[in-house]
Amino acid sequence: MPEQRIHLVLTLSVAASLACNTLAGRAPEGDGPQPTAPDTSQDTGPDAPDFYDLEGNPVTAEPQPAEAVEAMLHQVEEGSLALEDGVLGLLRLLAGEASAPDYLDGFGAEPVFRDVFNLSMTAYDLYQTSDDPALRSELERLLRVLAPPQDALNRYAAPADTSLSSGASRKGLGRQIDCSQIWHEGFPESQGPAPTCLLYDSFSAGGYEFWVYFPIDMAGDDAAMAYVQGAYEALADSQATYSQLVEVRSIDIVFSLLSASAIDGPQDGVAMVPAVDPGELGSRACPITVFSGAKSVPVANFKQLIAHEVFHCIHLWRKGVSGDPALSWYNEGMAHYFSNVVYPSVNHEHKSVGHFHAQSPTHSIFDMTYENTVFFQYLGNRFGDAWLIDLLDGMPTAGQGAMMSYLAGLEGMDQVFHDFGRAYLEGRINDTGGGALPGKPLVLPEDNVNFPDPGKHRLEARPFHVERARYLFDSERQYDLALDLQGDGALDAAMLLPQSDWTSLPALVVACPSGPSYIHLLTSTAPGGASSSAASFDVSVANAEETECDECLVGVWEHFIASSDYWDAVMAATADRATQLDSVGGRQVLTFHASGLYESLTEDWEVVWISEGVGGNVTQVRTVVQASAVGSYASIGGSLLQLTAEDSDFRQETVTVVSGPLGTFSSDPDVKTEGSGYLPSVAEGTPYTCSPTTLSYFTEAPDWNWSGYVTYERISSDPSAPAE
Repeated sequence: MPEQRIHLVLTLSVAASLACNTLAGRAPEGDGPQPTAPDTSQDTGPDAPDFYDLEGNPVTAEPQPAEAVEAMLHQVEEGSLALEDGVLGLLRLLAGEASAPDYLDGFGAEPVFRDVFNLSMTAYDLYQTSDDPALRSELERLLRVLAPPQDALNRYAAPADTSLSSGASRKGLGRQIDCSQIWHEGFPESQGPAPTCLLYDSFSAGGYEFWVYFPIDMAGDDAAMAYVQGAYEALADSQATYSQLVEVRSIDIVFSLLSASAIDGPQDGVAMVPAVDPGELGSRACPITVFSGAKSVPVANFKQLIAHEVFHCIHLWRKGVSGDPALSWYNEGMAHYFSNVVYPSVNHEHKSVGHFHAQSPTHSIFDMTYENTVFFQYLGNRFGDAWLIDLLDGMPTAGQGAMMSYLAGLEGMDQVFHDFGRAYLEGRINDTGGGALPGKPLVLPEDNVNFPDPGKHRLEARPFHVERARYLFDSERQYDLALDLQGDGALDAAMLLPQSDWTSLPALVVACPSGPSYIHLLTSTAPGGASSSAASFDVSVANAEETECDECLVGVWEHFIASSDYWDAVMAATADRATQLDSVGGRQVLTFHASGLYESLTEDWEVVWISEGVGGNVTQVRTVVQASAVGSYASIGGSLLQLTAEDSDFRQETVTVVSGPLGTFSSDPDVKTEGSGYLPSVAEGTPYTCSPTTLSYFTEAPDWNWSGYVTYERISSDPSAPAE
């Protein structure tokens, strides 16, 4: 047999839905208050949970099925199996010609084919380097069995009697000969007229042809023909969707007679793209092989799987074939995302979203494959699908380090990836079909930390890893924290749970009265080895003292600025001056949470000053402030209120209007974004009184020779109530 170059990339869609952990055993959530989570930072032993969710509930993961290729390579490394025998055994298993090897029995779960890409590359390397003619011949046969070329198919195929779109039955055609044997022989050239083993239908679009081949037996099976019809529709839908972004060339879908019956379950229904280099492809259609067990998934999900495989064809046309399995992080993740662009409401990719929850605490995006649909969903939402195609075009096709450097080198990627981590932990990455992606982020037991024990915790993040920890603080204490961020380009942020604005992790935490919990995020895009730490963050309890709590403070309080005795005093003090305070308005809302967090919101604080100049000119200076702040609070001795701002946002806009005999002239707005605004800055503590209806705290303004109490009215005792 003449030597022939063979390149094969097998991309298995259904197997992805089986390969990772499935979450189970999440504690139920009631309508009432949840109990304070216990100290879980030292959880060990066989009964320890695999994860905690952000509410502190333990989560157990089901055992991960054995991955056939990984198990085979492990046997090779131990010296108990020759690589040639291992590769041939798994290829025959995938082709349905052999049973599962005995070494898979020791893994305690049904094997899955997740890493067939690696298997195909290993087979290719063996074919190229082996000097054993028998091995090369068998590898070539198996690859042709798994992915028969179109010219070979056409020797045994005939046009379907009726268009697939008509849905007409093809009962009664029957099998003419043992086509399975011909299939396993690789559809050899026939000495005479070839028997008909396959039927096909086709359509034209965008100047290219698209085919669907199926065994003649399926024509009499209505249930099977629903999948043939689904493949035809998925091919048309994918062409129509993807052609808005890229050129979609010819594709053929082949329903294989191979059953892979030695593996139970939905692996029987996988589809794969066997690929050749574009230079060798020529005018040949991109082939997609569908195994005969397609009925293991609903038709709608099957159609999305086909859309996934069609995107692999796009990858081939634009990138060619690489023998580096490291590219699967974007090859599979991007195909999974784009399949949902074709079918937004099917959501077959949601299984991989659950896998992302379980894998991302320990894996960077470069260590995951199908799970990265979450990452590409975020990028697609933010930048659009055309941007993702540009990302695909620029991505290196080999070397994890090269791909990591390329991604890290994109403008602003350090912030983009950090923003992705924030959006993921908040649960606000929306699916293409609408609504947030399902499930909840998880943290590892060692990153679910109850302070003050232990007194120190370190987060370490590898490049492009959404590293996170959940910190719970004991109640009735005030914590002084020492914070240390290490790593060039590293970014961190913290959010008070259940959810608030992202801020920096506070150096002062007041746990009053119930212990607050924070989710802490650490990211880095520094290129380098994906297994090495690129950033670290140390959180140490420098001091933890008991503190008092005043439950009266908890709730929402409102104060109208114009009604303040303070501003009345300012108004009176300027009454006889050339420049006078003309008016003041706006309101401030203070919210105190039981966790020890306060929020201050200043809305439409407007101050107008008036002055009269020479010549009858009147000058009006109008300043409007919008401001907010968050921080911690404490009641000291039940009589002093301590507020410590941790983060704030401030915007002041000033406009000057001069009116006079020559007309009215207005200045451009003078905008400032730094300032304190009308905020209660009482970090050292100030006298206060609290009742069921009012809250007053003491303040003073030496410039106006005034001091007194500012009074707020209670809006609600529930700090989560909207401050309307």
